Amino acid sequence: LLVTAQLKNAVTDFGMVLNRSMGKVAAGIKIPPPCQTPHLLANIPGTELVVSGCRCSNPDTTDCTAALAVVDAAHGTAHAIKIEDATWTEAITVTEEGDVWVGGLKSHNVFVFGFQGQDKTPENLKLVATVSNIPNPLRMAYDKVTKRVGVASLDLNAALDRSKAWNENKPPAWDGQQGEVNFRIFDASTRALQREVSLHTRERGLVNMEGLFAADGFFVTGGFDTAAMVLVDAESGQVAAEVYFDPCSSLPVGFCEKVYMSNSDTAKTNGLGGYNNWSGGYCPAHMRTPNDRRFMVMDGFGWSAKEPSWAHNEL
Repeated sequence: LLVTAQLKNAVTDFGMVLNRSMGKVAAGIKIPPPCQTPHLLANIPGTELVVSGCRCSNPDTTDCTAALAVVDAAHGTAHAIKIEDATWTEAITVTEEGDVWVGGLKSHNVFVFGFQGQDKTPENLKLVATVSNIPNPLRMAYDKVTKRVGVASLDLNAALDRSKAWNENKPPAWDGQQGEVNFRIFDASTRALQREVSLHTRERGLVNMEGLFAADGFFVTGGFDTAAMVLVDAESGQVAAEVYFDPCSSLPVGFCEKVYMSNSDTAKTNGLGGYNNWSGGYCPAHMRTPNDRRFMVMDGFGWSAKEPSWAHNEL
């Protein structure tokens, strides 16, 4: 189990706990410059290598250069690869062949690294392609069935500004217009663009994505500010299913009285936690912390091949 320690520019290897190497766990695997602020982690299949984009957002970050971090968990070492013409490298995914896709959120491009038939060692991972003109690539995922890479785009500040105009502070239903493209699907091997769409849900409109997962020929994502999840067909790029959550639905009875407040500036003025990533309102309380009562923020998705008995029980 590897976890980013982004304020320390390191990765913590909790596997060391099994070896009773607690001192090494506390220190973590330090990632050298130019990497600052490693964020997301992805494993390179068939290896004990993991990669992370370095997004340069720590409070003490100065004169930061975009980089790709490569961590060798087997040896407890790491190194960083400088990326030219990149800013805020955060989005990341890895194909089954071991190609690493990393997105430049603020440089509006995607960089592809590969081993080009060589042994999968940190030293052999090289930049092989740059895909330009992709606005704000925030999350990426690779689907093994279709061998495609999905790229979700989000300009967070623009999304927060749009929500300030929501009628009655609630996300508007989709008006049927396509609007600006926010999701692109690429062939993983040729890097050719296959689909580009504007993802919407019928009842809650534009899907502002902060999370993306891929499995079994589908991409799973959702709106961080609408509590709406979507299943996207990886071939056609069309929405195959929509799932709507109550924004306070994860809480027990007594915690679910919703207050819609779509304006993040109002949330900040009222001293509400999480206003910088505001999800449209707040609940009376949270089981997590009294300082952050935001509506559910849908920024992480997964897929389980298991079918537990509780999934078939009637609600």
